[in-house]
Amino acid sequence: MERILDAEIRAMNRHLPRSRKTLRELLGEETPHVVLMDGTVHVFDRRELESIARENPDLVDELRLPIIISIRPSLGEGAATISGRAEVELATRLLGLEAEGGTLIIYAPQVKQLRKKLPTTTTYLFLPR
Repeated sequence: MERILDAEIRAMNRHLPRSRKTLRELLGEETPHVVLMDGTVHVFDRRELESIARENPDLVDELRLPIIISIRPSLGEGAATISGRAEVELATRLLGLEAEGGTLIIYAPQVKQLRKKLPTTTTYLFLPR
């Protein structure tokens, strides 16, 4: 049963990037993109990248994209986390929150708000209970 669950979770997460790139790296590419676990390519919206860089110049070298929003049922219904100093900093700025450390816990309304503001620079990671 556990093998079946693991296979389902892997299938749900095949849209994750094999590796992430910094905002600066992506801005330097003609077509900013990452390769996903299933071998397909995810292309970022250049206007979205430029907007993030313009409004957050201090994060350009550290921010790794896409930002991964980890859906965490073990933390409660609708709970998710974002990890990484620059990623948490950007999310708190956009959501008007405060956070200390390298992990931020957010809930469904904030996830929706963040995805609306950053549609091509965020993605989901589904974790089991």
